[in-house]
Amino acid sequence: MMSRHLAGLMFALGFGMLVGCFIRADDHCANNGGNSNCVKMKIGFFCDACTPDNDGCVDKVDEIDNRDDCYYAGDGTDDDSGTGSDDGDNGSDDGSDDGGSGSGSGGTSSDGGGTSSDGGTDSTSTGDDGTTGTTDDGGTTVECDAADGQPDADDCTDAAAPFCVSGECKDCSEAPTPDSSCAALGGSADYCDTNAGECVACLSHDHCDTIANARCNDANHTCVPCQSSTECAGITDHEVCDDGTCVECTPSQDSACSGKLCHAIDLECTNFDPGDAGLCETCIADAHCSTDQLCIPMTFDAQDVGHFCLWRQDAPSGPNGNCFTARPYADTTSETSIEGVTTTVCGLRATTCPALKDYSLTDCEAGGDEGCGAVGLDDGLCRDSGGSNYYCTVPCLSNFDCPGSQACNTGTTPYYCEL
Repeated sequence: MMSRHLAGLMFALGFGMLVGCFIRADDHCANNGGNSNCVKMKIGFFCDACTPDNDGCVDKVDEIDNRDDCYYAGDGTDDDSGTGSDDGDNGSDDGSDDGGSGSGSGGTSSDGGGTSSDGGTDSTSTGDDGTTGTTDDGGTTVECDAADGQPDADDCTDAAAPFCVSGECKDCSEAPTPDSSCAALGGSADYCDTNAGECVACLSHDHCDTIANARCNDANHTCVPCQSSTECAGITDHEVCDDGTCVECTPSQDSACSGKLCHAIDLECTNFDPGDAGLCETCIADAHCSTDQLCIPMTFDAQDVGHFCLWRQDAPSGPNGNCFTARPYADTTSETSIEGVTTTVCGLRATTCPALKDYSLTDCEAGGDEGCGAVGLDDGLCRDSGGSNYYCTVPCLSNFDCPGSQACNTGTTPYYCEL
């Protein structure tokens, strides 16, 4: 007669064959950490224990099948009943197996309807910063669903951690490409200070490429006005620092001009050669004038006339200390040149350089003083040179104000230099 124990064993084997074969899907997210595995593998953000497709990973919570009879795929049998592992049967071999609790993950025990201890249900939690995420059974919070390292304005609302990195809101230092992540924010802070985990405007001078702010302040990583020309390097046609602004050149830093002169006011290269401008001619830099002359601003009746080359009073080749020896430049005055050099020069007492240039060379009509000298100024006169021939001349105070040996006609008002 068959023993009781042998009969029980055969009954158990037969029952197992009726229930089905145990199949385990080792790659399924339910068997590999749940939500965190989907995020890590970059194939989804949530784990659905009810689907075998895509290793159980889905993109949205509303795609998850929340059936009560669902089981962690591959951790039960190969049929649709979701029966748990027969290891969960705690009944004795004498048949008292009703009510045994199954040990399979999320499954229902085959013999007592027992419920597993880790049903794999995701829970929702709210962080201290107000960010709401879904937490899987492994404790990993999935806060966001933007592409890795990209800003997620909807889910990552904390300004200190605006980037989605592996499903979590992080600062730029934890992004795969920190600078690219900062640039994606679309503001002016395109670089990541990885020490502070903050997006900033600059980390080096070459990140500051405007002529007004070419220097990177090391203290707060902002672009500020330049202090040296090295900070302007790389800014096309503006590689010289002048008083906080990057310019093309200055009179003392004119290498960009290839031997030509740098305009002392516009700070741009010109086509003028050094020493090109003569006495009382317009100029754009001190070096534009001949030796012993400077480029001096000129006014007449409180109006600006321009810049002109005038003698230095101490010029050995000119006044040599006495402006009355350099007529008509008899006015001894202290002036500051176009480049900031302050010295005593010999200027004109009663007229301007434009009017002196017209002297005896320009035809005019009787009474047509406005045709002589600078436009809009009373610095020139039209007078008869004899035989009803009218030419431009200049006002004078004495003979020292007239060119060469010409006399100042003091018999009429205003006085003028004879032609």
